[in-house]
Amino acid sequence: MMFDKDTPQAPAPRNRTGKVERTCAAGYVRVAAVTQTNPQRDLRAQRAQVRAKAKAEGLRLVGIIEDAGASAHDLHRPGLARLFTLLDDATIKAVIVLDLARLARDPNHLQRLLSRFAANGVVLITIDGL
Repeated sequence: MMFDKDTPQAPAPRNRTGKVERTCAAGYVRVAAVTQTNPQRDLRAQRAQVRAKAKAEGLRLVGIIEDAGASAHDLHRPGLARLFTLLDDATIKAVIVLDLARLARDPNHLQRLLSRFAANGVVLITIDGL
Protein backbone atom coordinates (compact mmCIF):
# COMPACT_ATOMS: atom_id res chain seq x y z
CA MET A 1 0.00 0.00 0.00
CA MET A 2 1.32 3.45 -0.89
CA PHE A 3 0.77 6.46 1.33
CA ASP A 4 -0.55 9.74 0.04
CA LYS A 5 2.15 12.40 -0.21
CA ASP A 6 -0.19 14.69 1.74
CA THR A 7 0.18 12.63 4.91
CA PRO A 8 0.93 15.20 7.64
CA GLN A 9 4.47 15.13 8.90
CA ALA A 10 6.33 17.64 11.04
CA PRO A 11 9.18 19.18 9.09
CA ALA A 12 12.64 18.50 10.46
CA PRO A 13 14.31 21.61 11.90
CA ARG A 14 17.08 22.60 9.50
CA ASN A 15 20.16 24.73 9.90
CA ARG A 16 21.60 27.23 7.38
CA THR A 17 23.13 24.44 5.29
CA GLY A 18 19.74 22.77 4.91
CA LYS A 19 20.67 19.81 7.12
CA VAL A 20 18.56 18.73 10.08
CA GLU A 21 19.91 20.41 13.21
CA ARG A 22 22.37 18.17 15.09
CA THR A 23 20.42 16.23 17.62
CA CYS A 24 20.00 12.68 18.85
CA ALA A 25 18.17 10.30 16.55
CA ALA A 26 17.11 6.68 16.52
CA GLY A 27 16.74 4.50 13.49
CA TYR A 28 13.89 2.06 13.04
CA VAL A 29 14.07 -0.92 10.66
CA ARG A 30 11.53 -3.67 10.04
CA VAL A 31 10.94 -6.70 7.85
CA ALA A 32 7.64 -8.54 7.93
CA ALA A 33 8.75 -12.07 7.14
CA VAL A 34 11.67 -13.76 8.84
CA THR A 35 11.20 -16.59 6.35
CA GLN A 36 12.35 -14.42 3.45
CA THR A 37 15.41 -15.69 1.62
CA ASN A 38 17.67 -13.58 3.81
CA PRO A 39 15.79 -11.16 6.08
CA GLN A 40 19.03 -10.15 7.81
CA ARG A 41 20.29 -8.83 4.48
CA ASP A 42 17.24 -6.59 4.27
CA LEU A 43 17.71 -5.48 7.87
CA ARG A 44 21.44 -5.01 7.34
CA ALA A 45 20.77 -2.87 4.25
CA GLN A 46 18.18 -0.79 6.11
CA ARG A 47 20.59 -0.29 9.04
CA ALA A 48 23.35 0.85 6.65
CA GLN A 49 20.98 3.33 4.98
CA VAL A 50 19.84 4.68 8.36
CA ARG A 51 23.47 5.17 9.47
CA ALA A 52 24.31 6.93 6.19
CA LYS A 53 21.28 9.24 6.47
CA ALA A 54 22.14 10.14 10.08
CA LYS A 55 25.68 10.98 9.03
CA ALA A 56 24.50 13.01 6.02
CA GLU A 57 22.10 14.98 8.25
CA GLY A 58 24.70 15.49 11.00
CA LEU A 59 22.63 13.56 13.54
CA ARG A 60 24.00 11.58 16.45
CA LEU A 61 22.51 8.11 16.11
CA VAL A 62 21.82 6.67 19.56
CA GLY A 63 20.74 3.32 18.16
CA ILE A 64 18.82 1.40 15.54
CA ILE A 65 15.76 -0.46 16.72
CA GLU A 66 14.51 -3.39 14.70
CA ASP A 67 11.43 -5.52 14.38
CA ALA A 68 12.12 -8.73 12.46
CA GLY A 69 9.08 -10.71 11.46
CA ALA A 70 6.65 -8.00 12.52
CA SER A 71 3.76 -6.79 10.41
CA ALA A 72 3.34 -3.06 9.86
CA HIS A 73 -0.38 -3.65 10.44
CA ASP A 74 0.33 -4.31 14.14
CA LEU A 75 1.23 -1.33 16.31
CA HIS A 76 2.09 -3.62 19.24
CA ARG A 77 5.59 -4.54 18.08
CA PRO A 78 8.48 -4.93 20.55
CA GLY A 79 10.78 -2.61 18.61
CA LEU A 80 8.11 0.04 18.26
CA ALA A 81 7.54 -0.16 22.03
CA ARG A 82 11.28 0.48 22.57
CA LEU A 83 11.08 3.43 20.18
CA PHE A 84 8.17 4.85 22.20
CA THR A 85 10.29 4.57 25.35
CA LEU A 86 12.96 6.74 23.71
CA LEU A 87 10.27 9.20 22.65
CA ASP A 88 8.72 9.38 26.09
CA ASP A 89 12.11 9.76 27.80
CA ALA A 90 12.99 12.62 25.40
CA THR A 91 16.16 10.72 24.50
CA ILE A 92 15.71 11.44 20.79
CA LYS A 93 14.40 14.27 18.65
CA ALA A 94 14.39 12.45 15.30
CA VAL A 95 13.48 9.01 13.96
CA ILE A 96 15.00 7.76 10.71
CA VAL A 97 13.23 5.10 8.64
CA LEU A 98 13.72 3.79 5.13
CA ASP A 99 10.12 4.59 4.22
CA LEU A 100 6.74 5.07 5.87
CA ALA A 101 5.81 1.41 5.34
CA ARG A 102 8.45 0.44 7.91
CA LEU A 103 6.27 2.17 10.52
CA ALA A 104 2.72 1.45 9.37
CA ARG A 105 0.72 0.36 6.36
CA ASP A 106 -2.63 1.66 7.57
CA PRO A 107 -2.98 5.46 7.11
CA ASN A 108 -4.85 5.76 10.43
CA HIS A 109 -2.05 3.93 12.26
CA LEU A 110 0.51 6.15 10.56
CA GLN A 111 -1.40 9.26 11.61
CA ARG A 112 -1.42 8.03 15.23
CA LEU A 113 2.34 7.46 15.11
CA LEU A 114 3.03 10.85 13.54
CA SER A 115 0.84 12.53 16.15
CA ARG A 116 2.77 10.80 18.93
CA PHE A 117 6.09 11.88 17.37
CA ALA A 118 4.85 15.49 17.09
CA ALA A 119 3.55 15.50 20.67
CA ASN A 120 7.08 14.60 21.80
CA GLY A 121 8.77 17.13 19.51
CA VAL A 122 10.24 14.33 17.39
CA VAL A 123 10.59 14.64 13.62
CA LEU A 124 10.39 11.74 11.21
CA ILE A 125 13.04 11.49 8.50
CA THR A 126 12.41 9.09 5.63
CA ILE A 127 15.21 7.95 3.37
CA ASP A 128 13.12 6.97 0.34
CA GLY A 129 10.81 9.96 0.53
CA LEU A 130 7.09 9.83 1.15
